[in-house]
Amino acid sequence: TGTMTEAPITVTYVYELKDASVLVKYLDSETGAELAPNELIEGKVFDSYETTAKTFNEYNLTATPSNAEGTMTVTETSSETLVKYEYVKKATKVVEKYVDINSNEVVSSIDHPGKIDDEYEITPSAPEGYVLLTEDAEGNSLLPTNAEGIMTEEVIEVIYKVAKAATVRAIYVEDGTDTKLATDVVIDGYEGKAYTTSAKTV
Repeated sequence: TGTMTEAPITVTYVYELKDASVLVKYLDSETGAELAPNELIEGKVFDSYETTAKTFNEYNLTATPSNAEGTMTVTETSSETLVKYEYVKKATKVVEKYVDINSNEVVSSIDHPGKIDDEYEITPSAPEGYVLLTEDAEGNSLLPTNAEGIMTEEVIEVIYKVAKAATVRAIYVEDGTDTKLATDVVIDGYEGKAYTTSAKTV
């Protein structure tokens, strides 16, 4: 403001560029959890910026954000540009196997796909014609200790031991005939398992 004079008066307004910033986040795409501390890049409007992805052992980057690099801007409501790097847990699996006493697979293995840190539980189902072995002759467990747990980046193998099913039938007949004197006794088991039968008093 002022008073005009005969000589021309020049009034000069001087502006400076507004402050601007870029906020970089590294997030789990499914849970929204932060995988690393946020990074803040500060500058002025029209400043160029560039961001980079981070590497996490258990995650894969879903895609590079379209504004991973660019020029700082401001809007009526914000002076901050948000750059989000989103990651997903790596895929993995648990393999269910059935093997004989010589560790040979008797059927094709079964894959249970998932992601790192997923919980899993494998319930055994012996292949047709086989029996699940639960303990050895000394009573020691033959069941896998990792039948349930948490998936890891390394593929987990859950191995069940099985044997071919076998049956022993004891029959009690009159000498020289097929006449049965008592009910048959059926013992179910598997190949290699010891069995005992006994005579009946009739």
